[in-house]
Amino acid sequence: MSDNGPHMQPPPSWQVGGQPPSGPPGPPPGQPSGGPQYGAPQYGAPPPPPGDHYAHTPAGAPQYPPPPGQPPYPGSGAEMPGSPPSKSNLGLILVIVGGVVIIALIVVVLVMLLRSGDDSGDTDAPPPPPDAAAEESEESDDTDDKDDDPIETEVGEAPHGLPEDECLALGDDQVDALSAQQTRTSSTDNTARCSWDIEVEGFTGTLDVNYQLPYSASDSVEAAGSDFERELEWMTDEDSDIIDVTVHENNEIELGDEANLVFSTNDGALGEVSTASLIARQDNMLVTAELRVYPDWINGDESAPLEYGDISDLMPDVGASAINNLG
Repeated sequence: MSDNGPHMQPPPSWQVGGQPPSGPPGPPPGQPSGGPQYGAPQYGAPPPPPGDHYAHTPAGAPQYPPPPGQPPYPGSGAEMPGSPPSKSNLGLILVIVGGVVIIALIVVVLVMLLRSGDDSGDTDAPPPPPDAAAEESEESDDTDDKDDDPIETEVGEAPHGLPEDECLALGDDQVDALSAQQTRTSSTDNTARCSWDIEVEGFTGTLDVNYQLPYSASDSVEAAGSDFERELEWMTDEDSDIIDVTVHENNEIELGDEANLVFSTNDGALGEVSTASLIARQDNMLVTAELRVYPDWINGDESAPLEYGDISDLMPDVGASAINNLG
């Protein structure tokens, strides 16, 4: 190195236009001479076979891509364009396609099952005849009209007093229907009673009709209403310690301001006794009629002689006749 800086080395004569020196080149500057250096081309080595470029490249040497238009060298790791997919990708594609086919088949089967279910549901049961519902409706209307028909009565103006003759509670029609024979009467300031021996459906019994004014205030409608509730509760009491009673029917009827007809049986000394009790309120007056019919104990029959249908029309008529006897 001179004072003016490093001397520039002129290029070799063979690079300027001369001929390259013969024989193997020497080692590059700064590298000791000796044996062959790994990674550098070995001059004088036999060339690789045709078509097998870099096949014999020493280990550690850089891999260079092939020239454009030339397929990858074997062992380089690059896939050739248009080559078939690898085995792992092919298996994934087959799984996806198979899953889609299975789902489509399941959907088709479900649709067919739903359609067949709808078709079978339409033929499970034929529709009812068009006239059946209408006939049932007409029958129920007739029954309701019969139950709701009010029983007509003719009474004087309220407040009412006790009748002049309580035994006129039965009219001629009721006396004939019951073969009634008057037996006794009784009365107080607030009550009046008449009794008959009667016969119903070939069985004997008794009938009592009672008129009652409220004890607290004889002209009070509210007090008569309280008496009505108390008497109805007593008629339907099945827990009495005095007599064993079984209530079979307790029905409201259209008579007076309010009325109920109760049918029951109770154990008597001679067998089961059928009892029909009617209670009705007309303004401030309470009217009750009690029919008791005994079994045919003489012939050894101790069963209850009557059913509700035997008295369901008879007792409302007796009640209406008794109300019409009010003053």
